[in-house]
Amino acid sequence: MVGRQLDHYVIQDELGQGGMSVVYRARDTVLQRDVAIKVLHPFLADRPDARRRLAREARAVAKLRHHNILEVYGFSGEDTPQGYIAMELLRGETLKQFGEREKFYPSEVAAAVAWVMAGALAHAHDNGVIHRDVKPENIMIRQDGVLKLMDFGIAHVVDAANLTITGTLQGSPAHMAPEVIEGQDVDARADLFSLGTVLFWMATGQLPFTAKSPHALLKKIVEGRYTEPQRLNAEIPDRLAVIIKRLLARDPDDRYRTAGDLKDALQGVWEEGGLEDPGVSLPLFFKQPERLRTEWAERAATRFIALAEGHLKTGDRVRALASVNRVLALRPEHPAAAALMKNLERRSRTAGRVRIAAAMGAVVAMAGAAVGVASMVEEQKGMETPGVVDTTTGPTLRLETSVTEEKRPSIKNTFRSLTSRPRMERNKDVVLPPRVEPDPKPAQPVATTPAGPPQKVHLRVDPWADLEVNGAPMGSGKKVYELELAPGVHRVKFTQKYAQTEEREITVNPGQPTDLAVQLKLKPAHLMVHCEDDPEVFINGVYKGSARESERTPILVPLPNGPSSTKVRVKLVRQGKETVDFERNVTAGEMTDVVVGLRDAQPGAREVVAPMDPPEDP
Repeated sequence: MVGRQLDHYVIQDELGQGGMSVVYRARDTVLQRDVAIKVLHPFLADRPDARRRLAREARAVAKLRHHNILEVYGFSGEDTPQGYIAMELLRGETLKQFGEREKFYPSEVAAAVAWVMAGALAHAHDNGVIHRDVKPENIMIRQDGVLKLMDFGIAHVVDAANLTITGTLQGSPAHMAPEVIEGQDVDARADLFSLGTVLFWMATGQLPFTAKSPHALLKKIVEGRYTEPQRLNAEIPDRLAVIIKRLLARDPDDRYRTAGDLKDALQGVWEEGGLEDPGVSLPLFFKQPERLRTEWAERAATRFIALAEGHLKTGDRVRALASVNRVLALRPEHPAAAALMKNLERRSRTAGRVRIAAAMGAVVAMAGAAVGVASMVEEQKGMETPGVVDTTTGPTLRLETSVTEEKRPSIKNTFRSLTSRPRMERNKDVVLPPRVEPDPKPAQPVATTPAGPPQKVHLRVDPWADLEVNGAPMGSGKKVYELELAPGVHRVKFTQKYAQTEEREITVNPGQPTDLAVQLKLKPAHLMVHCEDDPEVFINGVYKGSARESERTPILVPLPNGPSSTKVRVKLVRQGKETVDFERNVTAGEMTDVVVGLRDAQPGAREVVAPMDPPEDP
């Protein structure tokens, strides 16, 4: 094939091959650019099923336009002698290749990768495309660190009326959802299961389902038998473990409803863990992993200290201990962490004494009850046997009044033993501090709910948000919420499309109103400039790189608190071309594509100022 021409594509060299096709690098003689061409193997070229599969892949990806999905440029058609797809040429390596030589540490990096892929899947699902083969080999890391979901070879364009498919067993066995194996109706949640296996692999270093034979492997998946991820890597945060467990749920109804819901949950993990926006942090991680880890450790230590202090204020010693442990794992001599550990030890001893006092009180109460019962029996017997209880007819009560305090291991010593072991291994002799077991459901439990009538709770959020309390929806699109909640600790969650999710714990006290004001932080906007002349791009007077660089890594535009949409000044400069200066609306959390053509500069020509875009209301 090398040297041959398919339509206006000249084959230059082979890049790789699979069971159905060979991928070549080719030159597009019309647009004068390099592309990748997937060509069917000669022995499959005449098979209708193989050509239909190639056509299905071309049509599926052609429907999609997302900066984390491989772009299709052209398709040969089903009736041509040589079937091919012309695609975006990616230079880099697969996620599988990267993971074989480098650990995804910290765990927040794995969450960020899954977050990016959840966004790509959300776009595909919203356009009626189910990938059906999500795995590390089908996720490409471009040379600039941008992730690309590729190989939609067995993707299916679903019927928009029912959004399900039924068909033969296709895909990679280790990543198949149970409903695929059992031949049931399949929807987009099968892709979420597959992404869960990828997330498990990144977080632990191994796949959740392994066996010596394909039959045994499929049986394990159907039965939902796998090792808890935190048993393989104790550094996985509880919050991430809950997400993994929910993604790998056997019943699709127990998984996340949409890829967008999953993306929101994953964002909470990397934000809480102190990782920067994945658009910035992941390219750095893929190029310089140790630099990312060093920079993250400084931010994360400060972040975890703040979380620990917050948990202590609400009385949640378990989560406080988990946050302190993460700090000490990063910086064993951190002074604030050491002080918090002493505070936790002191509270642990105090709690122990309270438990002993409560037990003694219970014993005394039971003894008093026994005396009362004896008196009642004596009264019933009358004066026949004064002062004697007839134990043959009356109740018998035995009390153990000796209570001894169980000697507990020091929290500090427990942690030192825990952190002294090699990573990815667990010392069987270590007594671990208590930890909340992951719950497959997203709702966060109420920490404490003392008895008492409901109290008024006044919540204000700027600009507006949907509200959940203890995992239950309480309203949407409001700035002010007036609630009545039982006394105790409650978890409130504010979400909206354009802002970062905010979670808080509030304590409702009997007889006192509770007020909380929350200011949401807008997500950054993303801007991509498409221009064949590759000019330099300036946003609000600040240089942001070239147009082609923005196509590889979209420009992040931070937005101040206020409207979710704002105008930015875009200036494109290229030697020999007329400078273009215009305004464009950008929206928090969304991608804005700018397509521009530059004219040749004329002698003495001035800067061209394009008319301002009309206002947009997102």
